[in-house]
Amino acid sequence: RTNDDERTIRELAFKTLQELWFSYSRSADADEETVATETARNVFNTLSPDGQKEMLKRVRVMTGVVEAVRSHELVDLMASLFEHVSSGPSQSEAEDAQLVIRCVIDALFEQLLRAEESAADGLDAGTDIAEGFSVATCLRFISTLSSIAPEAVGLHAESLSAYLKLSKTAEQDTLANVLVIFGNTLLKIPHPGAAFLRSLEDDLISLLSSSPQNILALAVPCMCDLIEKLTRNHVKLIRVFRSCVLQLCREQRVINGGGKGALTSKNLMRFIILAGLSCRYFDFDKHRQRQKEHFRELDQLAKGSMVELLNELLLFFARPIHSAPVQLAAIQMLGQLHIKRPRLAVEPQARAMMDRALTGDSASHQLQVLRNFLEFLRTDAKRLAAQERDDRSKEREIDAKALVGNTGGMSEAGVGASLMQTYLDRIIGATFATN
Repeated sequence: RTNDDERTIRELAFKTLQELWFSYSRSADADEETVATETARNVFNTLSPDGQKEMLKRVRVMTGVVEAVRSHELVDLMASLFEHVSSGPSQSEAEDAQLVIRCVIDALFEQLLRAEESAADGLDAGTDIAEGFSVATCLRFISTLSSIAPEAVGLHAESLSAYLKLSKTAEQDTLANVLVIFGNTLLKIPHPGAAFLRSLEDDLISLLSSSPQNILALAVPCMCDLIEKLTRNHVKLIRVFRSCVLQLCREQRVINGGGKGALTSKNLMRFIILAGLSCRYFDFDKHRQRQKEHFRELDQLAKGSMVELLNELLLFFARPIHSAPVQLAAIQMLGQLHIKRPRLAVEPQARAMMDRALTGDSASHQLQVLRNFLEFLRTDAKRLAAQERDDRSKEREIDAKALVGNTGGMSEAGVGASLMQTYLDRIIGATFATN
């Protein structure tokens, strides 16, 4: 109901949740000044025993909601709720909500530790698990909160690195949640040590060799952020990307020469996905211009743009001469490149690929193109929202540039509208599909 069309219902839902989940009686617990200044330690532990019990009841209910409805929509609604209560109708209510959110996060990490100990002791029916605080449920809720309160989750994030070292034995759901948490909090971890960053980098790179696609989709962006903004160890990322692109180029040459490709579909898909995600989340072209000597290895691939090179390769592997899974991987990564460089989406070859997929017999290819559209529009909406937050002086500067013909990236802003105008009939038709 926090997303109801009726304003009064929305406000009532927010008010009810504010009172049930985010109200806080300071007089009943630890000294207010101690709690308020607690930035690096566990705030939950500063509460009185009764206060901790009350907080755990709330956390259990919140965790139950997350477990009952596992969807991206719920994450968005939770984010809206937490943002609403954090800004609060009054300063005191907002401060109470912020403190409760911090306590919830701290309590979850406390329960995660207890659940780990119970699991290690073989107590599958232990009290903590029976009460709803298993390792899986704690990590799932923490991953939801990591996008809402990354600073608070970041205080504990280092303790989760052990799950990456157990990647071969850990459940995929657990590993995925840990990667989501690191992806959201990596830059919010206070004073991360060099040894921790090196270890995390090695763990992420080790995931690339044998992990399934859903893990790669989380590990690669995290690795790109880590290398670009913290470790600056560009060589590792360059070699991963270069190796993948070289394999794709060799395969293309063999097939164009009339031969049979040497790579299996599985390996070919892995190279396509690794190259596509690396190019989406790390700007090789920008870094290459700034540090030509440092990125010299890329000259072995092409003298021009890496995005343009990969775009050509992906269009080649999206053709019907390849197996359906390889085409699907190429179509998916083309969607990632279109987000990176929107104008590529309206070029004739890209349009031909989308037309072929949408009119073909493969439901998975049609669905992937629609998913590409959805992700493109979501990213475009976020980009527009960020622009609207810019100050008026920047807007006037853009307008002045436009008057003399220098529109910069403004031409790319209309790509989403152009795609929707072109494919609207087919998108509407897909909503009536019997599949």
